[in-house]
Amino acid sequence: MVPARIARSSIVFLLLMCVTRAPAHAGADRLYLSQDARRVLTAPAHWDSRDWRNLSIGVIGVGAVGIADPWIRDAAQRSRTQTTDDIARAVQPFGNYYAFGSLAVFYIAGAAFHHREARTTAIDGLDASILAAGVISPALKLVAGRSRPYQSENAYDFHPFSGNASFPSGHTTEAFAVASVVASHYPTAWVRVAAYGIAGLVGYSRVNDNDHFASDVVAGAIIGTVVGRTVVAINGRERSK
Repeated sequence: MVPARIARSSIVFLLLMCVTRAPAHAGADRLYLSQDARRVLTAPAHWDSRDWRNLSIGVIGVGAVGIADPWIRDAAQRSRTQTTDDIARAVQPFGNYYAFGSLAVFYIAGAAFHHREARTTAIDGLDASILAAGVISPALKLVAGRSRPYQSENAYDFHPFSGNASFPSGHTTEAFAVASVVASHYPTAWVRVAAYGIAGLVGYSRVNDNDHFASDVVAGAIIGTVVGRTVVAINGRERSK
């Protein structure tokens, strides 16, 4: 069986090859990664009071869940069964190579049927994934240095730059980055429920498997959603020029 990391890397490579080889006039197929990276990472410099208020709410939310982390972990492990493990095993790849595989399907279908929305969904999803799960989440993991639940009984075991990588959840970040992009491009109720529902189950799987605390999952969900929506908004403006 091909390891998940190799499968994910192969899909990302193929997507990047398709995008970078797209004709110059195919504006819908352009990858705005460098522009998006600059705008997303420097966005706080241009925030207004509403943006800072939303950030504060998010931080308070993560902190509130963090207070309950020990109890949530213990409850999840007490409730853990073969069924919950099977569910977790089925959905967990949607925070990894299934996520990129879904983007590949969007791109291939869009190219085959000349459906611009599908192609742009794939491009924005790849863009958001690289920024959220490939840059922001790993950087925060490095700085936070939080031990995973199976590594320490202490839910608040933080050792910056130690190599511990529990906070935030990368799988959840990836799942919500893709979900938010798909939901933004196809804003119908059933798509949103399906996209965010799957992403939510990915977060659940990380707690069930004792790989992450609940606050790691909430933080990942916020990061993925914010980056995904921001990328769609930025790229939408670029494509309309």
